[in-house]
Formats: sequence, structure tokens, C-alpha cells
Amino acid sequence: MRLLLFLLVMPGLAQLPLPNLSTNYKITENGAVNPSWYNPNLSVLALAAQTPPTATLTINGPQNVRPGKTITLNLTLATTTQPSGLQWTAGIPQGWTAKAMPGAVATAAHKAIYCSEGDALCLVVGLNQSPIAAGVVATFEIGVPAGTPRGLISIPLTGLVAGTGMGDPIPVSAGTGYSIRVLAKHDLNGDGTTNAADLQLMADQIVGKSACADDQNGDGACDLIDALLVILGSIAQ
Repeated sequence: MRLLLFLLVMPGLAQLPLPNLSTNYKITENGAVNPSWYNPNLSVLALAAQTPPTATLTINGPQNVRPGKTITLNLTLATTTQPSGLQWTAGIPQGWTAKAMPGAVATAAHKAIYCSEGDALCLVVGLNQSPIAAGVVATFEIGVPAGTPRGLISIPLTGLVAGTGMGDPIPVSAGTGYSIRVLAKHDLNGDGTTNAADLQLMADQIVGKSACADDQNGDGACDLIDALLVILGSIAQ
């Protein structure tokens, strides 16, 4: 405010019109400001020059997933003013399962997580005014159905709300959008295509050289049928 007033009374700017002041608003001859001086227009300009406190929530996770797998997503908070509570809605695709848990910074602030059915709408809050530091606020275990078609899936964040322990709102926005690419179920190495390399990985799981992690038909075992399904996936792509 002092800088703004100084600019208004500089000799070089004397030709600039001063805003309308009431009879109680006075600037002394030596440039000092009457302590009771106040102008709403100038106050707005002064406040606009300041950066408001903000918080940003961002989803982070793997780049790729195969149908039938479970992935872990993190909801990360970056903030200049630590909130006491947070609320958001995650655009989890229909049919996908989700389980939300408080992240490290929420636990440190003694906050719990409450979510709607399907864990789409969630809030982190506790019976205290403790601020939540920057870091992982929540983690999600996301189950991708076995029949999910391949393609790029976005999981947006909407309905963001943040507040202080006194119930005052804090400006909050979503960070960089998160998308995950669903690969073909038979693409075992995640390179975007099903070929001999994937068949080799399936064979290794069948003969016990590696753990059975890519059971293709969901019968709980890796065997010849799974290898045949990988071959079919290669032909069909």
C-alpha cells in the first residue's frame, strides 16, 4: 500500500487523476498518509498484487496397466498454505474397483479418510485443527477389470475443496491430469504388442522359472491354456 501511495504522489505522476476520496481521506504536504486514510479501490489493487495462498492436488501412478491387474495411485498435495481438510472427486472409470486409504501426511496430521461408494467422492478430515503438510494425502488401490479394452483412460479430479482449521476456504486446483494406458491382456512385457517375447514370459511362468503373475483365464494357475491365449492375442492384434 505504501508503494502504491508513493507512486500516486510522485511529481512525475502528478498529472494522473487521484481516485475520489472522502473528506476524511488526507495526504499531508510532506507525502505522509493520514493513518485513517482508506480507499477501497486502492485496497483492491494492493491485494491483487499479492499471490493468494493455493493448494494443488495431483494424481500420480503407473503409465500402463493390463486388464485384471491392481494398481496403486497416490493423491499428492502441494501447498503454500497447509489446509486442515480436503475434499475431491476422482473420475474412477465405471466398473473399476477402488479402495482409498489415508496417505502419510494425512496420517501424520491425525486425519481420517471418508469416501462415497466406489471411493469417487472423498474427504480427508479429523477432529482437530492440525494442518496437513505437502505430500501424499491418500492412496488408492485400483482394480482394473479383466475385460477392460485397451486404450488411454483419464482419471480427472473435480469438486476440489480445501479449508483451514477455522473453516476458511483455501484456493485449490488440480495439477497435471493423470491418464493410464490399458494394454492388451496378452501383452505381458507392456511394450504395446503381443509377440514371441510375451509367449516366452508366459512359458517361463508355466514351467516355474518365474512366478505365475499373468494367469490369462483366471483359473488360478499358469498352464498350456494360458500360453494358447497369448498366442491368440498375438494373432488377433
